[in-house]
Amino acid sequence: MPDEVFTSTSSRPDAVPHEYRIPSPIEQRGYLCDGAIREWTGPQQNVLSPICEATDGTVRPTVIGSYPLLTEEHALDALDAACRAYDHGRGAWPTMSVAERIGHVGAFAARMKEQRDAVVKLLMWEIGKTLPDAEKEFDRTLDYIRDTIEALKDLDRVSSRLVLEQGVIGQIRRAPLGVALCMGPFNYPLNETFTTLIPALIMGNTVIVFHDFNFIQFFGDFVYHINHLHVVQVIKLEFVIKTLLDPLDPFQDHVRLFFTHVTTNT
Repeated sequence: MPDEVFTSTSSRPDAVPHEYRIPSPIEQRGYLCDGAIREWTGPQQNVLSPICEATDGTVRPTVIGSYPLLTEEHALDALDAACRAYDHGRGAWPTMSVAERIGHVGAFAARMKEQRDAVVKLLMWEIGKTLPDAEKEFDRTLDYIRDTIEALKDLDRVSSRLVLEQGVIGQIRRAPLGVALCMGPFNYPLNETFTTLIPALIMGNTVIVFHDFNFIQFFGDFVYHINHLHVVQVIKLEFVIKTLLDPLDPFQDHVRLFFTHVTTNT
């Protein structure tokens, strides 16, 4: 069975079934900012798989790719781009109709389904998930996107009704709040990231994604349907991110990010 290859922490390269091999390391030389994938020529961080290779009597982690080691300057560029896209609630995305936002997110979900095999394979190599677990995470995430779309449709229908409250007739509508920072853990990078990203985005917020998943082209495909609005920024840094909102001015449409460098051994 193909799954048996991944029940061990090490194997010979030729022992991995052909359909689950990564022919060559995926060198991520771009990062997503201001609605476009920008080329990166700076230092890279290798991504090591928990699946080790036994070669010539030695066991070593498999290098499956690398990603850009961006700087504080690049992170702040992403923040500025997200703030410009929101524009105090006057940007193209936050003022777009619910139906149009649903259309963009629904179109992405359809394209996301086409990438299932590639994403599942990366989940197995990068995290060490079994094939069934990786497939479940992908399918559960796709189902969540569809459920979120249906929930927003229901919410929009309810919000279109007039409400009588204490002698006052009016409508209650949800509005976007501003720039959202979306993060996901190492063990569920796809599902946990998208369960914060999709609700924040579909409600009209602009988002910054700090992801723990080495698949920039996947996020690049996300922006295929929305990139002219510049609402999604993706960063992957060697920094600890802290967010602070001024308690005296909680409704400002900005987030201040502070970065502290972290030294890692990976």
